Amino acid sequence: MIQKISIKNFALIDNTEIEFNNGLNVLSGETGSGKSIIIDAINFALGAKADKSCIRFGSQECLVTVNFSVDNDEVKHVLNDFDIEFDDELIVKRKFTVDGKSSIKVNGETVTGGMLKKITSCLVDVHGQSEHYSLLDKENQLSVLDKYCGQELSDLKQRLVCPVTQMKKTLSELKRLSANSDGERRLDILKYQIEEIEKVDMRNGEEENLLEERKIIVNAEKIADSLGEAYSLLSGEDKGVDAIVSAGRRILQLLSFGDKYSQIYDGLENAISILNEQTYAVKDLLDGLDYSEQKADEIEKRLDEIRDLKRKYGGSYEAVQEFLKSAQREVEEIVNSAEIVEKLNSDKIKLEKELNEIYAEITNCRKKYALKFCKSVTESLKTLAMQSATFEINFTEKQDSLSLNGRDEIEFMFSANKGEPLKNMAKTISGGEMSRFMLALKSEISAMNGISTYIFDEIDAGISGQVALTMAKKFAEIALHKQIIAISHLAIMTAMSDTSFLIYKFENETKTYSTIKALDYNGKINEIIRLVGGQNDSEIAKTHAENMIKQATDYKNSIKK
Repeated sequence: MIQKISIKNFALIDNTEIEFNNGLNVLSGETGSGKSIIIDAINFALGAKADKSCIRFGSQECLVTVNFSVDNDEVKHVLNDFDIEFDDELIVKRKFTVDGKSSIKVNGETVTGGMLKKITSCLVDVHGQSEHYSLLDKENQLSVLDKYCGQELSDLKQRLVCPVTQMKKTLSELKRLSANSDGERRLDILKYQIEEIEKVDMRNGEEENLLEERKIIVNAEKIADSLGEAYSLLSGEDKGVDAIVSAGRRILQLLSFGDKYSQIYDGLENAISILNEQTYAVKDLLDGLDYSEQKADEIEKRLDEIRDLKRKYGGSYEAVQEFLKSAQREVEEIVNSAEIVEKLNSDKIKLEKELNEIYAEITNCRKKYALKFCKSVTESLKTLAMQSATFEINFTEKQDSLSLNGRDEIEFMFSANKGEPLKNMAKTISGGEMSRFMLALKSEISAMNGISTYIFDEIDAGISGQVALTMAKKFAEIALHKQIIAISHLAIMTAMSDTSFLIYKFENETKTYSTIKALDYNGKINEIIRLVGGQNDSEIAKTHAENMIKQATDYKNSIKK
């Protein structure tokens, strides 16, 4: 449940803190006092989309912090998956700045918006005024029923993942193979391409080596001249090595005069050895130099073959080789296509059977729970002064669907009056009826999940009189097991509340502020009087408010027994 919420610089709220309690928490106030801002702030902390309008004018950022007490295995599993440490408390902090930057922390750990929604969806269910309309959508109706079905349906859906994935892959392969209906022509093309690549027999690094060889041939004359001159110098004709040998002989005569002459002599010997080796190397290069026109033509021809291959099949040696392998695989497929198609069709039949069985189980599961769901909601509607209301769910099947959600399409059918036929809910239900229907629905679903907090934003709009009383009683019943935070204009809701809050606005010379305070008994009395349109100084109004609170308290005590 929500223990506390701190709001800073959010819309008209400067800085406020609200401590919620167990049971029924009712927020009331004048129209325009900022009741919706409180809900917006909570939604913001739960992961709703944010924009700059959230930030109080003149401020650089807004911050909402929510403290939760956690007693929910599902949220504990989610937190473990995200490696977020926790004990019995969870603290969510969300900040949004004027430059559009958002930061979210859960127990001090930074999380994404998606992670936040996954965490908070296990903790809080927010019923906004727009949900009335969303429930008229068939997809949302199916989602509601699935929530009621619980883990049994979730397990069945999980069984769909593997066969649906396999079926999509199988159908894709069959489509691809059928696209190659002109197999013989395609086979001829592939064989030609394979033959062309294999004939050239391009080797890794060959082009680079050929380019280097061509470079040598193009500059062969220059290279030959340089090598010849170097060889002449080294071979002794111009006193290259011979000069060093002669110098060594002179130094040899001086060895007896000290080690320093020995070092010079050793150095000259090493130089002679190195020069001899390099002389032979230069001679080998000179002898091996081949710069014939024929050789140059052969290199150019080979380079043309390689370049043509690269141009056609990928631009590099690696790409050409990959094309070759792919073509060889496709040839094998075409040659064996009949066998492959036969196997794929066999797999398809097996997968269809498996999927049909799981889809049938999903449908049966939904229908089983739908009967219970409709009965429970109808009974709940009776307690909300809709004794003649009837609610059923119609099922139809989508054909050839590969959805992970099953093949069911459903339609909520509703009749508010005795003797009237069931009709599509979107076409027959009124606003007041919809409010009661939503409350009945939430009442039933709340008993099926681990969510501890339900937030209602003016679900009682358009309700009055005896119907208002029945709705307040229903809220009290739900609040025995769940925390409820409700914005309401009804005096009976404030009377029935376990904790009442007043939202109000005030101004100073420059700004308008919206804030909230918890009401004590006298404050609760005054708020009830305001809601019924009475005068605070009227004893009759005060007595009436006191009686409303007493009757509400008596009812809450009676349902606790």
